[in-house]
Amino acid sequence: MSTKHEIDFLDEINSKYSNIENEIDIKLSKLQQEEIKYKKEDIVAENSYFPKHTCNSLQEAKCRNTEILKTLEMTKARLRSRSTFSPIEMILKKAKKNYEKEYALVQITTKNS
Repeated sequence: MSTKHEIDFLDEINSKYSNIENEIDIKLSKLQQEEIKYKKEDIVAENSYFPKHTCNSLQEAKCRNTEILKTLEMTKARLRSRSTFSPIEMILKKAKKNYEKEYALVQITTKNS
């Protein structure tokens, strides 16, 4: 009888962690899709950065330079937004807060003992 209980317990644990694993796989695939999208955007930005032909007039050169500056600013803004937001950093901050709360509770309980 205890073997059946152990198997049920293992099945319960297995199902719990398989659900978590599926959620992580879904999140990972979304992140990979976003990364592919950003890579495609970077390739488009690189292609638009390099001039296709030489400029024959001052006006064409000014237009080309204006477009290059716009592209560089957009790329700079995209890179800045990527570097400032990090889900890992958010998770670590949350873990730090939880640890500090638990540590404070442990100190309070040990002082009261």
